[in-house]
Amino acid sequence: MSDLMDRDTETPEEARIRKWREERLRVAETEKAERLRLREAERLRAVEEEAARQVEERDRLLPSDQDIAAEAARIDRVNVGMRRRLYLRFAILCVLPMVLATVYLLAVATPMYEARSVIAVTKPVAVSGASAGGLLGSLNSAPNLQEVFMAHAFIQSQAMMDGLENDRGFITHLSSDRVDPVQRLRDLDALSIDKHDQFSRFVDSAVDIQTGLITLYVRTPDPADSIAVSDTILAMVATQVNALNVDVIGQRLLLAEQSVQAAQAQLTAAQTALLELQLDSGEADPAARIAGVYMIIRQLEEESLLLGQDIQRAEVAGNGDSFQTQRANELYDRLQTQIADQRAILVSAGDAKEQSLNAVMMQHQLAALRVGIAEEALTVALAAQTEATQSAALSRSLFQVVVPPRTAAIPTSPNVPAILVLVGVLSIAVFALWSACVSGRRQY
Repeated sequence: MSDLMDRDTETPEEARIRKWREERLRVAETEKAERLRLREAERLRAVEEEAARQVEERDRLLPSDQDIAAEAARIDRVNVGMRRRLYLRFAILCVLPMVLATVYLLAVATPMYEARSVIAVTKPVAVSGASAGGLLGSLNSAPNLQEVFMAHAFIQSQAMMDGLENDRGFITHLSSDRVDPVQRLRDLDALSIDKHDQFSRFVDSAVDIQTGLITLYVRTPDPADSIAVSDTILAMVATQVNALNVDVIGQRLLLAEQSVQAAQAQLTAAQTALLELQLDSGEADPAARIAGVYMIIRQLEEESLLLGQDIQRAEVAGNGDSFQTQRANELYDRLQTQIADQRAILVSAGDAKEQSLNAVMMQHQLAALRVGIAEEALTVALAAQTEATQSAALSRSLFQVVVPPRTAAIPTSPNVPAILVLVGVLSIAVFALWSACVSGRRQY
């Protein structure tokens, strides 16, 4: 209503302006609607283009049914090839070694019969330390381990190998075609291994350090040969033990005999020196003669003392000039001279070649002391010789066969189950390692 009233009252100019505004508003609305339509059309076209692009990208990236079928066929062919290679690798690494090992063990390998015997090297008297109590009480070693290990070393020595070859042709037998190629005894120059290095596969020994017993193992293709070779080895070891006893005991007795001979020679030399001294000095017992001289001096001094007292009494009585007093003085002087002469015999020599009686006695005592020392040394040497003889008899090593050689009714080697298990474990380990390496290389 108000608009109509305004239009009635408006001027022509205002009407023209109003119409122009209405026209502009209508044009603006029309342009806005057109822009919105164009924008919506552009958005729809972009959506269609994106959808078309995605479809094209999907068609380009995703395989088609034919591609999927072809790829599935290719994967099947690859899997079949991988399975074939896996089976082939398993057959080569696991089945083939087991088959070869079984064929070798059952058809080619030479069965070995083992003869076991137990020997002991003992002494009549064995002195060992006190046994410790508790858990360590059973850990004490045998008292004669030195002799035991000497016998053990001889069993495994080249000398034993040569002795068996000379007596029984043992090495030649084990190196012949009677033994399969794997166990056959031969030199391996490329590995620097000779026959002696492989000798322990046929002749071996073990020592029990607590009991001192030696267990002997002899393996040959024939049970009778195993026992015979064991008997030969036992005889050789017994001979070697006896020879060592003879050497050791002979050396001990020889040293004791040499000590006795040296003591006897020393005693003879001392007695000879004493006899020569007695002959040169003319005194068999200087001590007895000196004792006699001292007794003479004592008697002369007693006579001189009594005579001096008589002379003093005569002088006191006034008879000093009498004939008896003069004779008494002369006798007193002779007694003093005799006393001086007897004392001179003890301490002075008669001429340059002679010695005083005291010097002769000292030399005689020294010579007698040497004789006594030599006699004591001879006594000690004889006692040592007797002790060495007794000790040699008691310390002689005795070889004893505790358990004679015997063989089992079945061969002890080759141990078919154990060898097959070992071959199987090693084959599976190699197969697993190779498969892991192949899988890792395929991933990279």
